[in-house]
Amino acid sequence: MPRTASPRQSPSLTWLLCLAPDLLTRLRLCIGFAHRAHRWIGVARFWHDFGTKCRPNYELIIRQQPSRARMSGFGIKDRRPLDPTPIAQVIMRNPDGSYGRARYDDAAFLISHVTLWSTDMSTQLSAVSAPAPTSFGPPIIGRSPAPDVPPTSQHNQILLGALISPCHILSDVDGDRGLFFIFPDVSVRTSGTYRIKISLYDIKGAISKKSPISFVVSDAFTVYSPKTFPGMSDSTPLSRTFSKQGIRIHIRTDAPKRDDQDSP
Repeated sequence: MPRTASPRQSPSLTWLLCLAPDLLTRLRLCIGFAHRAHRWIGVARFWHDFGTKCRPNYELIIRQQPSRARMSGFGIKDRRPLDPTPIAQVIMRNPDGSYGRARYDDAAFLISHVTLWSTDMSTQLSAVSAPAPTSFGPPIIGRSPAPDVPPTSQHNQILLGALISPCHILSDVDGDRGLFFIFPDVSVRTSGTYRIKISLYDIKGAISKKSPISFVVSDAFTVYSPKTFPGMSDSTPLSRTFSKQGIRIHIRTDAPKRDDQDSP
């Protein structure tokens, strides 16, 4: 009997049959990796949520309110800091509503930032977009301009100085240690009545959370023109206490001369 010829397999089909075991193996590996990645993502989300719930509930309080300042000029050397120096403290609110001390190991990850606001907290005035006068002319945004000639610019920075403060572990006048933020080099260029807002940030969560974890607003204070400035107030006990601990803070050393110290 004559033999019947077997049908020839196409080269592409032969290639697929040869690679089938390898493709199945890779598919199993991909499916297994996807399952493991899903579990890893679930674990990461769990720990993130757990860390968020266990994160201390920090709040800010102002320990020293600014009350006055002499307006600063546009010159670099003509800086007039707020008086007294603004000082804020970090406190921790417990789940039961009570307050406790903040954890000292978080001090390296906490920073604060200060901004200038109107007294009704409706407008931020740290920097304003307004035409700057080229000489002693109209006041900027309705306030008296600084005594020096300002630069020609459409943007005026009203709040000057070190606007970011690191966290300091210090003892107050009663010897109680805590976490403090100090702003000894903050000045205002224009006269008027303002408030400052101090915002607290945790740089450990800066990637996932850019908003502050807490903030506090100061009482209203007055920035005077050079002719109406009543002068610097006496240094507070809190400022002197922090100065003795190595903080560079403005301390008034001159004292009124008493009658018994007068020369004969």
